[in-house]
Amino acid sequence: MLMALPALVINPHVYRKLPYSIGDFTPITNIATAPYLMLVNPSVKVESPCELIAFAKARPGQLNFRSGGAASPAHLAMELFMASAGVTMTHVLLQRRRAGVDRPHRGADPGFGEPCALGGAACAVGKVACDRSHRTSAVGDGW
Repeated sequence: MLMALPALVINPHVYRKLPYSIGDFTPITNIATAPYLMLVNPSVKVESPCELIAFAKARPGQLNFRSGGAASPAHLAMELFMASAGVTMTHVLLQRRRAGVDRPHRGADPGFGEPCALGGAACAVGKVACDRSHRTSAVGDGW
């Protein structure tokens, strides 16, 4: 039995050789889902993805965003956001694995994370989720 992470599906599109093929696995059930929240430092005075887009367009190439690693779900989510919004930001890799949960919000860098990253250190301005959750009901969807 294997609990698959997003990297299991992402890696075949990033690496030429892997010790597995996605066809080697048979999905049985979905155990859990979690939304991704777009987080910004409270010092960045934006309250929605639209405001973040305007903020970034006024500062082309000046903003950074952080994630737990290249081709991670959070990295790919920000790349998709930037492409859709027509903005440019620089990807900054975090120094440690756990940092993706508690560090991207200490600077002014926006980024995607999981809900546990909140607690005053970050402001959620948007979310990506398949289902509504009472835990993130105050956070707007999309732009």
